[in-house]
Amino acid sequence: MSFLDRIAECNRHDPALYVPLIIKGQLLGRVRKALLPLAGLGTVGHLALTRAYVLAEASQLAPLDFTQLLAVAAIGFLAFSEVPDVWTWVGGAVIAGSAVYIARREAQVRRAGAAGGI
Repeated sequence: MSFLDRIAECNRHDPALYVPLIIKGQLLGRVRKALLPLAGLGTVGHLALTRAYVLAEASQLAPLDFTQLLAVAAIGFLAFSEVPDVWTWVGGAVIAGSAVYIARREAQVRRAGAAGGI
């Protein structure tokens, strides 16, 4: 049994051992088919977020960031049959509500400043 075969056998217990197999191109087919598209989507997501911060102010993008809470809850339910409890939803509502309030308040202050008030 070669060294890479031993690593492939250990992969069931320690996913960190995938790295040598990725480098050598010998990662198991099913795992590779799952990991590579996810890596691509993650890269595209980060590039899109970086571009969004170039085009808009952070205060405008902050409320949109909380849509991740809904996406994560949906993925958790679909992939792991995990149902968020009431306090998870209450906490998410408090965080999202405060972000929306701050964004609206900053917009009001900015309008007052543009009108010559500040």
